[in-house]
Formats: sequence, C-alpha cells, structure tokens
Amino acid sequence: MNVSLQPLGVTEDESIEVSSPHLSIGRSDMCDLQLHHGMVSRRHAELIVRNDEVLIRDLESSNGTFVNGDPVADVRRLRDGDVLSFAVVPYEIHIEGGIRDRVRREFLEGRFDPMRQEPRSEQADRRKTQPM
Repeated sequence: MNVSLQPLGVTEDESIEVSSPHLSIGRSDMCDLQLHHGMVSRRHAELIVRNDEVLIRDLESSNGTFVNGDPVADVRRLRDGDVLSFAVVPYEIHIEGGIRDRVRREFLEGRFDPMRQEPRSEQADRRKTQPM
C-alpha cells in the first residue's frame, strides 16, 4: 500500500511519502513530519499504516486534529482523498493499494461476492478443501 500526504494551501511543498508503519507529526525535532506552526503541538498526531488501513491518532493536541473538518477524538480510519488538518495546517491523504482498491479491482474482475466480502476465487478454494 502506498500512502502519501500532500500539503494544501499556500505551501508548494512536495508530497510526503509515508514509508514506515508510524509517522509522528508535530513541532518537535523528534517528529517524523515537523510542522513549524505555533498552533501545532510538539507531539500533535500520529499516522498509523497497518494491514489494509490507514489511521490517524490525535495525541491530545491543544488545537486538535481534524478529518474533513470533523475533530478526531482518539483514532479514526482514513480514506483516499480525506483532508487532514493539524490545528490549521491542512494535508490531503492519498492511499493506493488499500482494501478499497482491492475490492474495486475484484468487483471489476467479477470475483467479488458482496454477501461474503471476499474474492470468489478464495471461496472456491475453500470449498474445494473442505470435506463433504
């Protein structure tokens, strides 16, 4: 799965590739993504990439973490195209190869059964191996 953050607004910075399972965000020099803005906390938030999902966790920041304008109370799952705001600093998240991409691909290939929510090829394999 490929995950990146694209800065929005006045900055023209390039997108940030997320290459580890955890990306710390804040003003501190110890953070992976340093945001030099007075409203951003030293340790503001954490981006978590695991299995087929991407999560954002607010680290009890002073001015909040938001997804599409909604405050993040603790942890929230992210979708491709969501806009994250760390206090007032916005980024758009891009997620490729996650579960939505897998399901879309399987649906287009005719292998997705929405009643079972798994590819038909895996269902058939399971039926073949189960004793009758």
